[in-house]
Amino acid sequence: MGKREVELILKWTPLAFSFILFLCFLYHSYLRFIYPYDITSADGFVLGFSLDLLKGGPLYTDVKTSLRPNVYPPLYYLLCAPLLRLTGPSFLPGKLISFLSSLGTGLLLYFMLKERTRDLPLTLTLTFSFFSFYYTFFWSTLPRPDMLGLFLSILGICLFQRGRKWLASLSFVLSLLAKQNYISAPVSMFLYLLLNKKYRQFFLQLLSISIVFLSLFLPCLFYFGPELLKNTFLYAGSYQHSFRHYLFYGYVFAVLPLFLLFSDAIFSPRDFFTLYGVTSFLVMLWLLFNPGSASNYFLEPTCAFILAATNSPILKKRNSLTYVLLLIQLILSPGGGVLDWPWGNIQYLNSFYENLKVDERIMEMVDAFNGSIMSECSGFLLFAGLDPSPDIWKLYTLKEELNLGPSIEKYCLSFDRVISFWDLPLLPECLKGFSLKAKMQRRNFPSVRYGEDEYFFVEIYEKG
Repeated sequence: MGKREVELILKWTPLAFSFILFLCFLYHSYLRFIYPYDITSADGFVLGFSLDLLKGGPLYTDVKTSLRPNVYPPLYYLLCAPLLRLTGPSFLPGKLISFLSSLGTGLLLYFMLKERTRDLPLTLTLTFSFFSFYYTFFWSTLPRPDMLGLFLSILGICLFQRGRKWLASLSFVLSLLAKQNYISAPVSMFLYLLLNKKYRQFFLQLLSISIVFLSLFLPCLFYFGPELLKNTFLYAGSYQHSFRHYLFYGYVFAVLPLFLLFSDAIFSPRDFFTLYGVTSFLVMLWLLFNPGSASNYFLEPTCAFILAATNSPILKKRNSLTYVLLLIQLILSPGGGVLDWPWGNIQYLNSFYENLKVDERIMEMVDAFNGSIMSECSGFLLFAGLDPSPDIWKLYTLKEELNLGPSIEKYCLSFDRVISFWDLPLLPECLKGFSLKAKMQRRNFPSVRYGEDEYFFVEIYEKG
């Protein structure tokens, strides 16, 4: 085999492999779409707030009295609620928003990478690599606002590079109104303008983003009330700060080839994506002090590193080492370097389907029970026409600071049955006066926050 043939194999093999993994991503997304029940505990309470908005109810309330912290800004709910008018109580609208946002993010990456590399196979390989990461697999079709915020943040960068400062400002503000942790892109933009001494453009961009922010945020504050600020800024943080080192090590290992390419790049204030990579990584480190941290915080730095890595001399020289590194990255990425071996992890990521019969039994139990029920996964309650339960994890992080223990105990005692999944044991107040009646084994979903146990038990408690 000649040198030319070897170069072609090294050039096209990563692209073929990344495309296969993109097809796996689409298949996994399809399975998520048709799965009717809660995959994570947050799915239900997010759906509950969307239904509240549809019915004209409040999105943000006083946590001390309602016990319903809502830490997400309103944009996701504003998009989801009209779709729920068509589907009724369903996770489908939220999943659709996240899935389309993930595809939109990939499309934006493709256009920006194409301008940077001017090499179609490399551009496609890097674009598809975004979809092969565990983090994209896991978050892209969850009914949560993370992918929507990411798409709007990357869109803002794309518009800024094309000189559309007002549209870029609009996109950045909308990303913050989707998920408030997406601050890396606008911060990187202002750093870039300052370091390159583009002071006039800096002040114009600052003016535009200030006007857009006030034009959108003030009406939201007026409509939703001051509890919007408390819920999304004060309660979204945590009062028990400790660094989530296991999440950090998993992420570093997962994106190690990107780190190698990024560290090989020549740092220059003229390169916006280098600044974006550093800024998003530092913001991620800061967010990992929150005990509620999960791998969704890794989505933006992953995109930033993919973009910044194209400034690496290795890529510019088109060495065979480039494609070997990319191939290693793509082999490791489905499991995120966290969960066992790649192909087993794709099966593991889809393993929530093993829970279908268990979830059907839970749904039948909720429908048939004559008394009142609190379920940590609120989707079952919403599908039965009942009110959702609060976010147990967030209540746990707020309990000590707001002295919520007595209120939580009183709230739970108003129910006849409690269904516990993951987090409820963190609040022993919820189970006072209840006794365990039944257990059902359920397959765990692959999130490093919950550890790597394959199975756990759904526990059913009844009063007395």
